[in-house]
Amino acid sequence: MDTLRRVGSLACHVFARSRLLSVLLILIMLSVGLLEAAGVITLVPVIEILSKAEGFSKYTIKLQEYFKLFNITPSLYGYLGFFSGVILLKAFVKLLSKWMVLRLQVSFEKEVSTKVFNCLVDSKWSFFSNISEGELSNILVGEVRRIGD
Repeated sequence: MDTLRRVGSLACHVFARSRLLSVLLILIMLSVGLLEAAGVITLVPVIEILSKAEGFSKYTIKLQEYFKLFNITPSLYGYLGFFSGVILLKAFVKLLSKWMVLRLQVSFEKEVSTKVFNCLVDSKWSFFSNISEGELSNILVGEVRRIGD
């Protein structure tokens, strides 16, 4: 229970420090889920055409209507092209979400390491006074990176 409370506190801290980035990340992850579902749905007409099904499903009929709105002839190549486009868009959005997660992680690591380093340098403990600032910063960078991961 204590670990759960700490994780919640950490999440609140990260959200409070960069609200816009956190909200954008949540929206982008929702978009990835929707694009994943769209990718599966756009594969249905391809499977129906290849299996030579007698009737089309409601997904295929709806997709045919959308194709007609844009003057695209519903065909196997059209469906495959649309499927490929959805998958490429999903890959791009996933890449964007990973970049945003990394950006949040790096900003958190930088903030924590700066605070800890400043506190340790300002402390009067003999243990920290005997260690050079370079060695202390190397230790901190390694430990904070492990915390951020």
